[in-house]
Amino acid sequence: MQNNSKNPSYNNIAEALEMLNIHHSSAELYGLLCALFCASAQLTEKAWINGLISQEIEKTETTDKAQETLINFFNWTNLYINTYIDDNKSESFFILLPDSKQEFNHALTELVIFAQGFLSGLNLAHINSNTQKDPQIIEALDSLTQISCLDDQEEEKDTKSNQENLKICINYTQEAVHNIINKLKIPNKSELKN
Repeated sequence: MQNNSKNPSYNNIAEALEMLNIHHSSAELYGLLCALFCASAQLTEKAWINGLISQEIEKTETTDKAQETLINFFNWTNLYINTYIDDNKSESFFILLPDSKQEFNHALTELVIFAQGFLSGLNLAHINSNTQKDPQIIEALDSLTQISCLDDQEEEKDTKSNQENLKICINYTQEAVHNIINKLKIPNKSELKN
């Protein structure tokens, strides 16, 4: 099964969250969902949406469209994670971020928040450096922890050097997530024989 859908738009997801008065970042929720699906969590779109919406919202065409956007995002992410290893062996892992060329500081903050969300999702599934023995998973978790601890509060200048550094951090994050998915989603050979 291949995910032929185009990648979700950071701004569309952010607008849907705002419309539904959900106080989470698009990147944070994407990281959390990716980790939960990577850990094979049994999560339904209805339970996910109900967990996000903390108060009753007025049912309008706009809120219905916002909910539909988030449901499509949930389903896209589920399909993406579950087909990633088979379909994207040479492609970089997609991280939902604002355009760093237009919103450098926001992109940096969202990268940090994505890593925090991904680690939170793995922790919910009891996947962390204390529970894992595979050195590649431990190294990838350590990499994500370093990204999640970057100081994103200080306003950085949008220079060519900083853009290059952000790109390095994004690549570092993509590689770490790829390694975790690769290790957790592909059964080892002994499991295949049973």
